[in-house]
Amino acid sequence: MKQLKQLITTIILFGFTLSTAAQNPGTFKRLIIDDDPPISRIWAKGKGDFNGNGFTDFMIAGEGSVIWYENPAQSGRTEWIRHIAYSGPNIGFEGCAVGDINNNGHLDIVIGGYHTSMVYILENPGYGAGPWKIHPIGGPKTDATYLYDLDGDGKLEIITRASELWSGGVGRDIQIWKLTGKDPFNATSWNRVRANRRDVGTGEHFNIGDVNSNGKMDIINV
Repeated sequence: MKQLKQLITTIILFGFTLSTAAQNPGTFKRLIIDDDPPISRIWAKGKGDFNGNGFTDFMIAGEGSVIWYENPAQSGRTEWIRHIAYSGPNIGFEGCAVGDINNNGHLDIVIGGYHTSMVYILENPGYGAGPWKIHPIGGPKTDATYLYDLDGDGKLEIITRASELWSGGVGRDIQIWKLTGKDPFNATSWNRVRANRRDVGTGEHFNIGDVNSNGKMDIINV
């Protein structure tokens, strides 16, 4: 199990170096930063500058824990420091996205709960220091999450979809969560709408991008 956890953790830590030659896709270097993470089933991974020092950190989550690792670049160290953002009941964390939900300059985490069929916001306490508050905002569950300001009002929308096979049918819909209230950590401040007029079909995950270059973000699904 320890070897399996190490493998899962290090897969997302490959450094990527592009060659100047266009035909060379580049090389990867494996960097082990935690050979025994305290989560056996890592279902969510994300990145962001959680402590605001200008360097990219990353996070993992699963079961009932959310952990972020502090980039050692600023300090000159080589070891990545593990921080426990949240530890509690086995929610089955999966499908996360990182963004500043309340526009206070600190990155928060939006994440799904497989066992609870809920979406949660983990509130950054400021520079990632100390425990993060967890705020449920509603269901259905999600294992694919994006954050984007779709309407250009300066506030992030949450876009979610659950895996069809394991979610009891809700994977046929893509949900857009619009912040209509003042407190983004209060469930009543979010208005959830179904993005698709028709079932998007069975499948899982999705992506977003400006497919037709009209300045508006589109949703790509299978």
